[in-house]
Amino acid sequence: MGGNDDSILNLILDCKNLIIYALKENPIEESVKQLNLLDYAIQREIDK
Repeated sequence: MGGNDDSILNLILDCKNLIIYALKENPIEESVKQLNLLDYAIQREIDK
């Protein structure tokens, strides 16, 4: 993987920050959306 490791890590950190923000704003609905986006993005990276 090499260079992709950094992009995956950055993606996870970005999503973590979005989830923290979402939890403050709208606990259930927004957090579920962000977790689904994170899951999708990680799966896309794995499938490359």
